[in-house]
Amino acid sequence: MSKNIKNPHDKYFRAVFSNKTITVDFLKGFLPKKYLEKLDLDSLERVSGSFVDEHLQELFTDMLYRCRLKDSDEELWMSILLEHKSYNDADTDFQIL
Repeated sequence: MSKNIKNPHDKYFRAVFSNKTITVDFLKGFLPKKYLEKLDLDSLERVSGSFVDEHLQELFTDMLYRCRLKDSDEELWMSILLEHKSYNDADTDFQIL
């Protein structure tokens, strides 16, 4: 059995953000209040897949979620792309554009 884990940083972030509590805390910490107030974060659900719909299948995401909007039957889909590096990279800002 190999002791080398392929893509350890990617596996770590996927494992962490598979935890609903951590993901909700992350969203509360980084989304502007005006958006948070519209989301029913209790309904947040991770969705398997790597793109939102057929038109976006060329654009990949690290994690895909959906949740209901408050006072509505509508759902919001969220695509989260986390750019994480195991080394300092001067071009990271350009890579995430």
